Amino acid sequence: MVILKLIFFIFVAGLFALVFIAYSFFRRLRESAKRMQDQMNGRYTSGTRTSSSTRQTYSNKKGETVVDHRTSAEANHKIFSKDEGEYVDFKEE
Repeated sequence: MVILKLIFFIFVAGLFALVFIAYSFFRRLRESAKRMQDQMNGRYTSGTRTSSSTRQTYSNKKGETVVDHRTSAEANHKIFSKDEGEYVDFKEE
């Protein structure tokens, strides 16, 4: 009878360990997916980020802080017009 209790205890402990490992794996997977999505949208910095309706603050690992007072529409506005290119013809003199 003692052996059955010991086997049951080991089984339950193993089950809890598997649940914990699966939870931590999926949590890291979800955080990585969110970080990649933020990078693709241009919102990720390597430090911390806080935002409000009209102000966004970015902090990096070096301790530098950048405060952006633009609205999201102004921040996502393209700088170049459609007829302007990013490449310049090189003319050797």
